[in-house]
Amino acid sequence: MDKIKFAIIISFVYLGFYILTAASTLFPVWLPILLFSASPVLMLYVVFTILTNGTPSERKFDEGHWYEDREKIS
Repeated sequence: MDKIKFAIIISFVYLGFYILTAASTLFPVWLPILLFSASPVLMLYVVFTILTNGTPSERKFDEGHWYEDREKIS
């Protein structure tokens, strides 16, 4: 889970920096465009990290478990 937390924290820091550069006049105009263009790479990293290091649920849809945080729906 540490790798997943790290990937999510990095993506939120990246998002915060992107918002800061887009909303501020302190940075050049090309920087938010560059960050926006590079964001799919970060998204693929987060998705890959979650899919490879996550633990699958033992509950199944066909058993009536639709949500992980709720009990079985009858």
